[in-house]
Amino acid sequence: MVWAVMGGVLLAPAGAMAGEGLPADVRAFVHDAGICQYLGGEIDSSLPPDRQKEIIRKSARYCTGIDRRQLRLGAKYAARPDIISRIDAYDFGNPK
Repeated sequence: MVWAVMGGVLLAPAGAMAGEGLPADVRAFVHDAGICQYLGGEIDSSLPPDRQKEIIRKSARYCTGIDRRQLRLGAKYAARPDIISRIDAYDFGNPK
């Protein structure tokens, strides 16, 4: 039951933030970035080993290359401030 609730927590905010009217690549980035950011806050050495492994597995899925995707999308949509504001809402260490 906890896992089902957690899955809903992961997807609901990301889906709500994705927003309609954004290009598909930006929607995908916002979705993955939201989950990546959430997972970053979940890492804790006091968690059971199986939960730690699950967080690491999901982090690899959603976070790998997210900084490069942010840069690539920022360059692609540089002339679209409405889209840039969505992309730049996440801090993955890239210069703004």
